[in-house]
Amino acid sequence: MGQHHCNIHLWGEKIGTVVQMNNRKTFFQYSKNFLSRGLEPSPIHLPVVSEPYETTSLIQFSGLPGFLSDSLPDNYGARIMEKHFIDQFGIPPYEISPIQKLLYIGHRGQGALEFDPPEKLTIETQRSLEIAQLVDQARKVVSGSAIDVLTDVFQYSSDSLNGVKAKATLGWNRKDNKMISGAAVMPQEYEPWIVKFDGTSKDKVHEYHCVNEYLYLKMAKECGINVCEADLITDGDYTHLAVKRFDRNGNDKPFHVSSLAGVAHIDFRDRDTMNYDLFFRITMRLTNDVSQLEEAYSRMVFNVLSGNQDDHAKNHAFIMDKRGEWSLSPAYDLSPTFGNGHQMAINYKTKGVSLDDLIIMSQRYGINKADEIIERQLSVLQKYEMMAKELGVPNTVINSIKKGMK
Repeated sequence: MGQHHCNIHLWGEKIGTVVQMNNRKTFFQYSKNFLSRGLEPSPIHLPVVSEPYETTSLIQFSGLPGFLSDSLPDNYGARIMEKHFIDQFGIPPYEISPIQKLLYIGHRGQGALEFDPPEKLTIETQRSLEIAQLVDQARKVVSGSAIDVLTDVFQYSSDSLNGVKAKATLGWNRKDNKMISGAAVMPQEYEPWIVKFDGTSKDKVHEYHCVNEYLYLKMAKECGINVCEADLITDGDYTHLAVKRFDRNGNDKPFHVSSLAGVAHIDFRDRDTMNYDLFFRITMRLTNDVSQLEEAYSRMVFNVLSGNQDDHAKNHAFIMDKRGEWSLSPAYDLSPTFGNGHQMAINYKTKGVSLDDLIIMSQRYGINKADEIIERQLSVLQKYEMMAKELGVPNTVINSIKKGMK
């Protein structure tokens, strides 16, 4: 009998179970009824078969299958989760099992995957559920004008974990400029957005990370790249970034989402295992669509030309619809981050990538529009200084960012 296990659901249907035994070995098995559905939530490393998979060796995912690990929170969310476990039960982070984390996420994760407890609860499972319920109960519903709601949520988010970049998922009615936070069910006129907060440094001064990420998304869109919808919200001295969730349509969850890291079973922190060649090959294997390969190439070009070096394998993702068809997710987390080289190699380089390297990559994968893509992007990126000045970015910040551009 497993020490910890939970059931995995996709669009309301049980697709499998993940189990961690007393000896810490972890197994995942697809449900019998799911075998004939024709859907592949992890087609490369965990194709749908009746036999169980042992995933213990996937230490980069704490033993979980990659596509399940994608549902676990990032740095900010992980710190919030760990705080709840230690505050409620005195459980330190190193004692929280990965399955307890999945149960904590429950139905609140990215994409369409949901995690439910087994019929018979262990003490550890019960604790995870109690914490998740306490979080839901503590998440008071706040609604009203966008600024009032943001002020309330920002105060909690920035105070709870000082120095960690805070963000929150909110409902936004843009027509009336109203927001709602903490609602289990989104009112019909609201859309789900993620708000990244400005002013979350220790001295809580206005920074320009949010403004620059907005500008990078805007420029990428002008370059013809499919990006997530974004907007800026000014609140006094702060300028927050709002990004519309591409994995939600109101309360519906139309897409299963998996990062490049989760699909490929690679550690996004290990630059030796990540490269754009792998990204391109997986894009073609999942989508079998040359236009999607060109989209992936355009994103690589943009990252090189704009100086976005935070291009690791969790900042690229794929989405699967209810028919089982895969495509690239909209581009996200685009911002000026340079200095230590790219996180994924371009033509076997992470530093000193040239225009010739971009051309070689296009030739390697039969992309005929490389010159057109590069010229268009160079033209768009020349507008950065003008766009940044219009939004009040200081010359010192602008000049620093321009140094990282090609």
